Amino acid sequence: MTLIVAFTLFALLMTRVLRSPRGSWRYVLGAGVAAALATQLLPAGHPLRVDVAESGQNLGWVALGLLPVAAYALLIRRLRQRAGTDPAEEAEKSHTNKPLLGLVQISDDAMLVDETETALAGDAGRALGSVPRSRSLAWRAESGEIAGHLRLTVLGNTCEIVVLRVAEAHRGQGIGASLVRGAEEIAAELGATRIMLRAGSWQNLDFLRHAGLRAVREQSIGSGGAWVWMEKELT
Repeated sequence: MTLIVAFTLFALLMTRVLRSPRGSWRYVLGAGVAAALATQLLPAGHPLRVDVAESGQNLGWVALGLLPVAAYALLIRRLRQRAGTDPAEEAEKSHTNKPLLGLVQISDDAMLVDETETALAGDAGRALGSVPRSRSLAWRAESGEIAGHLRLTVLGNTCEIVVLRVAEAHRGQGIGASLVRGAEEIAAELGATRIMLRAGSWQNLDFLRHAGLRAVREQSIGSGGAWVWMEKELT
């Protein structure tokens, strides 16, 4: 009986050392209890009781010899876990944190956008002999807040306005037109002879028309909206 208990304890320790699947200890404990009951409840001299007792004795002696080894291994693993140097845990973390391969969707891509824009500028420089040059303009209101923002990129002889927005509370004050005029001056200084942009039909396009830009293309995007491409030759 004592040897069966020793073997059961040894097996339970091994489930921890070997990181057996969760719940494995229940099967080990159940087998130990069944063996103990078989040696106690079956009649004396019963073949099954004799076989179980002999097997339990043999396994028990083995367990008594290996029990200190299993306890030592479990102790070392606990100490490594506290120190954060458990190789098994490090391998599991590296597998868990392994990045997905192939096509993936990225939510926080600000850094990636910067890297991609830099790479695209390099591609353009090698192909065209000139790299895109970007500039930003802003309109600061009397309150100190930024009321409007324009960002442009010049490549070759073309200036593209990639960002243009005026805060809703400051619209109708000519801020958008001032930003466009400023963009035209910068574009001319950088050697551009044409300025272009893409705007949404839901935006106020009148001030762009008054600034001399004309629509050259329009494409529906559904829901009653459309993209409008506009451009102007700089003199």
